[in-house]
Amino acid sequence: MNINKNERIDNILTDMEMMELLKEHKNLYTMAEALDLSYPSLRRKYLRYQESLTVDKLEEGVFAENKLKSQTDRHIKADNAKKISLDGKLSNLYKIENPGRYVTLISGSDFHDIECDEFTLKMFLHVLKDKQPEIVCLNGDVFDFPEFGRWTKDPRDYDLKGRFDFAYDNVLRAVRNACPNAQIDFNAGNHDERLRLWLADNGPAVMDFLESILGLTTNKLFKLDELNINYNSKANLKAWSKRDFEKEIAKNYLVYFDMFVAHHYPFGKALGLPGVNGHHHKYHAEQLYNHTFGSYSWVQAGSFHRRSASYCEGEKWSTGFLISYLDTKDKKVYNEYIDTTNGFCLYNGQFFNLESFK
Repeated sequence: MNINKNERIDNILTDMEMMELLKEHKNLYTMAEALDLSYPSLRRKYLRYQESLTVDKLEEGVFAENKLKSQTDRHIKADNAKKISLDGKLSNLYKIENPGRYVTLISGSDFHDIECDEFTLKMFLHVLKDKQPEIVCLNGDVFDFPEFGRWTKDPRDYDLKGRFDFAYDNVLRAVRNACPNAQIDFNAGNHDERLRLWLADNGPAVMDFLESILGLTTNKLFKLDELNINYNSKANLKAWSKRDFEKEIAKNYLVYFDMFVAHHYPFGKALGLPGVNGHHHKYHAEQLYNHTFGSYSWVQAGSFHRRSASYCEGEKWSTGFLISYLDTKDKKVYNEYIDTTNGFCLYNGQFFNLESFK
């Protein structure tokens, strides 16, 4: 076949001629080399052709092999992701015993490590020390993990250790120190799952090595066992789209005493129980009804993320956290929301601002 390499590649080869030559040369690189063609141009033509194929054409010839390989790769990743997810299920290793009829549960979400608002965090720790709740629920996004997110970030700006240490020392360890006897549950949010999702996508063998050989489960990677904190994740992290990923993360929720739900997303209210969610960084409360609970509240709590974020309209957010008093006998919930949005709040009849902690 006579080929003039100076012509546009679309004028040199038809799609069918390209596919016939590909069968002969085994791969695009050797084909480009043998015919003295530009490999990038040939690859672009091949990809354009591949995208235009119908499902029927995919079943033919070399594409059937490619499809099989692609499907095999996806299933291998899915199997690895499923295995990775299994260790994250709440084990109740650190569950409070015999809490009694009345239980105080304090929940907060969306800390985002170094992006955490100083006043909201100080107020949260103050209330924890004062109330000594039976249960503390960290309801998602304690970490931010931008290094493993889908948004491009300059590697020179990475501060993975600094971010991790901040969240560990100033949130996780500080909460344990404030409530030495409480059951503390870390309910995984979408940002907390970024590391495990990245490993499932890009390095399942690395995760397998960390877990199988070094014995580093998620609890140990986050050093939660040292603080007697439970990590809850039921999601299978191999999701093919953002929508699929959100559906998987929606499985991460906790139900307390068959009467109260802690969920990172507002999907949790579909369970028909009183509860709380985070994720949206905006306070919102709904009054709902069903025949079992009668009239009850679902609260979307504000976040702990500072509102001065430069990469979004953070001024529209609110900050705060929720105190829930559970009557486990009559299945009633009484909520008290602590709003810290404007740099001050009212708690137990007393006003607080940042100066209160200096």
